[in-house]
Amino acid sequence: LLVSSAQCYNCHTTATPLRRKDAEGKTICNVCGLYYKLHSSAHPISMKSDIIRKRS
Repeated sequence: LLVSSAQCYNCHTTATPLRRKDAEGKTICNVCGLYYKLHSSAHPISMKSDIIRKRS
């Protein structure tokens, strides 16, 4: 889990297991990057969660 001063351009989180780049080259978090890849649109801020869940 990376925690740094760098923020996701979309949701402004600083904690993420992986940083990605969007189509415009802006730094985004893993969650926003995967959402964009699947839905071809930005991850809605209303869906943001501060809890990082682990797989079982």
